[in-house]
Amino acid sequence: MAPSRMTGNSLVCSLLEKLGVRVVFGMPGSETIGLFDALRKSALRTVLTVDERAAAFMANGYYRASGSIAAVVVISGPGFTNALTGLAEARHDSAGLICLAVGTDRFPEKQFRLQVLDQQAMAAAVVKRGYRVERPADLQRMLPEAYVEAVTAEPGPILVECTDGVLGQTALMPDETGMRSESLYHIPPDEDLDRIAEAVSRANRIVLYAGQGAAGAVSEVYSLATSLNCPVLTTGSGRGIIPENHPLSCYFDYSRGRGSETVNNIIRQCDLVLALGVKFSHNGTGGFRLKIPAEKLVHVDASAAVLGANYLAALTVQGDVPEVVRRLIKRIDRPAARPPGWTAVELASLREQIREEKDALVGAEPIPLGIGPGDMATFFDIFRQALPDNACVVTDCGLHQTLTRNYFEVRSPRGMICPTDFQSMGFGIPAAIGAKLAAPRRPVVAIVGDGGFAMSAMELATAVREKIPLTVVVFNDGKLGSIRLQQFERAGQEHAVDLHNPDFEQLARALGVSYARWDDLTSPGQTDSLLGSDVRLLEVRLIDSPAILKTRVSGRTRDAARSILGPRVTESLKKWLGR
Repeated sequence: MAPSRMTGNSLVCSLLEKLGVRVVFGMPGSETIGLFDALRKSALRTVLTVDERAAAFMANGYYRASGSIAAVVVISGPGFTNALTGLAEARHDSAGLICLAVGTDRFPEKQFRLQVLDQQAMAAAVVKRGYRVERPADLQRMLPEAYVEAVTAEPGPILVECTDGVLGQTALMPDETGMRSESLYHIPPDEDLDRIAEAVSRANRIVLYAGQGAAGAVSEVYSLATSLNCPVLTTGSGRGIIPENHPLSCYFDYSRGRGSETVNNIIRQCDLVLALGVKFSHNGTGGFRLKIPAEKLVHVDASAAVLGANYLAALTVQGDVPEVVRRLIKRIDRPAARPPGWTAVELASLREQIREEKDALVGAEPIPLGIGPGDMATFFDIFRQALPDNACVVTDCGLHQTLTRNYFEVRSPRGMICPTDFQSMGFGIPAAIGAKLAAPRRPVVAIVGDGGFAMSAMELATAVREKIPLTVVVFNDGKLGSIRLQQFERAGQEHAVDLHNPDFEQLARALGVSYARWDDLTSPGQTDSLLGSDVRLLEVRLIDSPAILKTRVSGRTRDAARSILGPRVTESLKKWLGR
């Protein structure tokens, strides 16, 4: 019997299904008519987005909420270039996804062709790897390879580029050869694990430092931390791996651009830092203010590329973090045989020191209307109480992100999703949609500023159409708040930061979204509007605080001094004053 055949379009869908992909984000175009028809007939869920950048953000949120891959489909040319920002964000966020870019192969002998670019060259800086499909048979090999590449070592976005002509041709139906395997991850040799176990067993005071790469090892990290009775630090992407209300959690956020003394003091007091799934990126280390002596650091990560990249270590081990920690626990001496380590009093003191440093760093912040004399800390206390522990909060880029990261207590793994070292505005709403699709039983709330909201508000229509329960909280101060504060700090003036916001209630009504304004959070039942089975928009109005007005005056004074004294004298004074 002759082997069965199918079109390249159908083969793509069949391969994605067999690889475990469940959702495809994107927009159909002339070159993808055949592919979207094959998607219609497949078991894959197709989510139509407002634009391709949002599609990549959705796939990012999907991965970071679940550790599972989604696909993005774009047309070549403008669809592809629209997606570039989302691909760059995924690259910095270590978020795995597959981006399938489909173009045309008409008139290959001509120049100045329609929507033709060197997309592999353009994507090289923002994707982990690119593939170009020259014939249908290539799909059988390349798509499984792309999937493995997207999820192994440091996860990231993968570009698979092909043409509608290639996808329209027939190919053999896929077999299971070379398909997804459960053994995708590198397992280090026993001698490496023995060396880690020996270092841990010798150390008195240990610190665990967990990143997003440890998100699949929650129970293992918790078991290791409790058996060692040691403080657990996390990166921003690793928050919730241990609940932040747990006595061992010592999370400190660097988003204010200052601080780290308490964390560095903890490291000075310890004998060993065991870093698990940590990239040691700019934002994960407070602009590299984190100080870890090489002789104290043991670094475990699935990617060889991050080991020793920014922080040298006494021991580096490439390996899948969940498997490494499972095997490590079996090798470590019984707690009774180990040095005494940290006492409960010391651990409580560390948490208090972190709280005190965080409070001391609070600067100019707006005031939310509706909570009487309360401040942003009060708002987030009420917000936290209104959500179950397993809630996932997604932010955009801006002042609201700094406030959320500093005041919201994360109590479950993958419980906060923020753009990391790329910080794209417009990320929050689409990433929250992706997160909710990946974790449908989990409450997902996006907190966005009005600037980021303006860039992605129409994706609320996507959530309504797809019947995705989602809550979006928009902070409305009519400004690009973070940039405005920086302008005040430097010059005491603002420029090009005023927004012209819509009537959020009327916009919500037009999109079929439920609306509420939190204008009296002290009133019983006010926070009942936070969660529901529909799409909800909650408006929180912010006004300037006295601290913001003081920052503005101080900035004007400094700017005037610079104008009078000149830059050279000003720099000399700064050095003399130690600033």
